[in-house]
Amino acid sequence: MAADTADHITRYMLLQLAHKEQLGSIRHWSNLKLGFEAGHIWIKDLTAEQLQSKEIRSIPFKQLFYQNGTQLFPEGSMLPAMPVPALLWTPAQRALPLSLPALNRLMIQPGSIIPRLCTSAKECEAWALICDLELLARYALQAPPLRLRHLQWTILGSRKALITGQPLLPLPGDTYWRKNNQLLPSGFDFEQDLLTPAINHKTDPDNQSFIVWNPQANWFRVEQKDLKPLSAGSLRRSMQTKKNETEP
Repeated sequence: MAADTADHITRYMLLQLAHKEQLGSIRHWSNLKLGFEAGHIWIKDLTAEQLQSKEIRSIPFKQLFYQNGTQLFPEGSMLPAMPVPALLWTPAQRALPLSLPALNRLMIQPGSIIPRLCTSAKECEAWALICDLELLARYALQAPPLRLRHLQWTILGSRKALITGQPLLPLPGDTYWRKNNQLLPSGFDFEQDLLTPAINHKTDPDNQSFIVWNPQANWFRVEQKDLKPLSAGSLRRSMQTKKNETEP
């Protein structure tokens, strides 16, 4: 995807180093530069067009920022989050010279069909949202309990949260619709619908998980038992537990 030379805003994406395989679909974008910091990868110089691309939207666990002066602001926010990181920036193809492994793929028997996702004109209401954990905390700690009553949530990684239920919260992030226990990106469906029962059995044989997909047909599992009712109290407890785990 070519860079938009008329776009003068510097945009960044932050990703945990453990999820670097997600960058395989964008490492060939020649305008991108990467920097490494304490278990995280920073991606710099994303254009507005790239930010809206399916490649970027399909990357889970990411955080997006734009630069204003010496500060970084979360996308859609006017409140600064942190100073611009002082890193050694390297072109993406040089920083990631090898093909990166994908997320889980189904074990396919000889002669069977590999599951793929495709864009779908079918309108399905979003049932799940992956969003920034700090943004969720700010919203939920001020929201009336009635607004959160039908939702459940869990922490993903160190900076993201998965919310399930309806109606979802008006927060930026990646939305998914539910097909059995498969959570598919909004606007996508399995290319061959007849494969759905087999995919359910292969990815969730005990019927105790949600399987979260991206458009490249990579997936990860979230145990249903890890989801808890969304409330200000559960957020406070989880955030405090997370803080205690990271403190020496």
